[in-house]
Amino acid sequence: QFKRPEYDLVWHRDYSLNVDKFSVNILDGRVKLRYRKRGMQHFFDGTWKWGTAKLVYKHKKWFLHISMTKEFPELDLTKVNHIVGIDLGINFLATTYDTQNQTTFYPGRTVKH
Repeated sequence: QFKRPEYDLVWHRDYSLNVDKFSVNILDGRVKLRYRKRGMQHFFDGTWKWGTAKLVYKHKKWFLHISMTKEFPELDLTKVNHIVGIDLGINFLATTYDTQNQTTFYPGRTVKH
């Protein structure tokens, strides 16, 4: 018995996705299902590349986690005047450091407990 059923899917082999339907291979062939696409419309503009996905059952619902890539132009560092680095964690939800030597800690101990 699986406690957390998951299924890894390869794009255009195991699954495909368009604006209307999610299509997935099963033992008896292929199934096409409707899905909630709220907030996903911009991924269908042709500039994103779909990758491996994971179908996960959690909280009595199925979720599809999809890895995606997109090409962006190289950053022109001469136009950058302020850089901020962010480290995410548990004891501190976030720690930031910027080019003006400013460090800020966002405590997370209460959230952790």
